[in-house]
Amino acid sequence: MKPNIFKSGENQIIAIIFFSFIITYLLFYIIPTFINVTQNSMYVSKPILNPVIGGDLKWVLNDGREVLGLPIIEPDTLDDIPLYGTPVTYILFGVLGLLSHRRAYYLFTAIQVLLFFFMPLIWSKFLEKKEGFSISPSIILILILGSSSYGLEYELQMGQYDIFSISLCILGVYIFHQSEKQWQHILAILLISIGIQLKVQFFLLILCLVRPDDTFKTLIKRGCIVSLINLSLLLIAGYQRMLNYIVNLMAANNIPSYQPNHHSIRSFAYFQFQVIPLESLGLTPELVRWVLAIIVICCVLLTLKASLKSSFTMWGKYGLVVYSIAGCLLMPLSQDYRLAALVLPFTILLGNLSFEMNDKKLTYFQSCLLFIAVTSLQMTFYRIDLRFYYHLWIYRFVPLTYVLSFITNAAPMLITIVVSITAFLLSIRSKHNLSHAAV
Repeated sequence: MKPNIFKSGENQIIAIIFFSFIITYLLFYIIPTFINVTQNSMYVSKPILNPVIGGDLKWVLNDGREVLGLPIIEPDTLDDIPLYGTPVTYILFGVLGLLSHRRAYYLFTAIQVLLFFFMPLIWSKFLEKKEGFSISPSIILILILGSSSYGLEYELQMGQYDIFSISLCILGVYIFHQSEKQWQHILAILLISIGIQLKVQFFLLILCLVRPDDTFKTLIKRGCIVSLINLSLLLIAGYQRMLNYIVNLMAANNIPSYQPNHHSIRSFAYFQFQVIPLESLGLTPELVRWVLAIIVICCVLLTLKASLKSSFTMWGKYGLVVYSIAGCLLMPLSQDYRLAALVLPFTILLGNLSFEMNDKKLTYFQSCLLFIAVTSLQMTFYRIDLRFYYHLWIYRFVPLTYVLSFITNAAPMLITIVVSITAFLLSIRSKHNLSHAAV
């Protein structure tokens, strides 16, 4: 008898990751790079707006020095840009700013890379209850593929800190659901709050602080603790700093962005209307924006409802993916370097799903949903300009600019991930409930 590589759910997940990689690698690298009309090897990418290595980190370090009253060691060219970060952001990076820009960049880059590779392993250890510890091949595959992604390259090049931010949130969620002591819960809330204030796009991860057995009184008490900690963090540098941050954030969110490297729902909706004449169909940017936002919000609510029906260790990892991606989509502005951070919760999901499905099998419907989600994730790893597809047969029927507008922006892929992972969660949970009802 020939061996069946799909005999377990874990093997199915590994096969899904592998085949989705083959497809995306061929479509978004091999074909546009080598199989093009010019017969020259080319890889045309989205332009990097600021080619300076560590440019954003230098900006934040100097603003942090200013907040702490320290001298500016190496001036930058962004002094006229308002302070969009929270006070805790500039205090943390002001301390890092005691080092030279070069040393601070080297140190912080090392921290980011370590967090990228080891945070999923920490979470895997949390969920694996049996003795010993084995690393799922799914985790290794996604981390290796993600390590060469456009999002991680952009994150490290600019000196951004999305990986650091989401790692604090994930660590806080880990501590909160691992421990029972009150001071450990407060520490977890503090870590999540700092992570969210570093990058407010991850604000929905606060929903991970809800447990199935929480009473209304417990939720009110925890909500007060969360509010008090976040208010204290906003006031840590003074009342005026907090007001300046709120005013600057509101002003930034009111600036429309039509750039393809902004993957929020609002930016995507307005970007489409710059490329495709959708007004003839009776559509407006605001209508498209609200329809997509409602879809994402419904997925968040369905995931939250499913997570509240059982232990966090069973369903909470789906929330990490849906909440983190949904927050990036719902915020008015969201840059592409944030894509690197979204790999972490997805890796945690696939790794622990492989562990749970070791002696089970995915249905065809579940396999399709997971394949769609993994393929959408891997599509965000590329940053190519697809002009070299122009001479392929498909563009004889579909205008090139229409296709480019959807593929060069990450929002459609992120929305697809949220919807498919939510549907996958509901299908898994439905099957779980049926098996328990049969017993």
